[in-house]
Amino acid sequence: MTIYRAKDGVEKCFDDLKSELDMKRLRVHHSDRMNNRLFIQFMALILISYIHQIIREQLQKSGYTTKGILIEWKSLTTIHYSGRYKSKLSEATKAQKDILQAFHVVIDS
Repeated sequence: MTIYRAKDGVEKCFDDLKSELDMKRLRVHHSDRMNNRLFIQFMALILISYIHQIIREQLQKSGYTTKGILIEWKSLTTIHYSGRYKSKLSEATKAQKDILQAFHVVIDS
């Protein structure tokens, strides 16, 4: 039974690679580029798996999806000022604050 459960986890990771991370074909001609692409895809898979884990453990009742979380994060930006002023993070919405809190990320006010 444990082997079957592990197999299911691996199949879900491959499904994430194919559907969410667009790794249907490598489309490279050199082995160096293939290795680089595989490494980047592997790192992205680790991040996607972590987001899935946080959704399961802390954001399950909120109805967020992985894509929804990434879309929410997309609008967070850093504003850079020239001169002696420090860079500043744009104002986070309530949804963004809830998501960041689930990931234990503290934003300076």
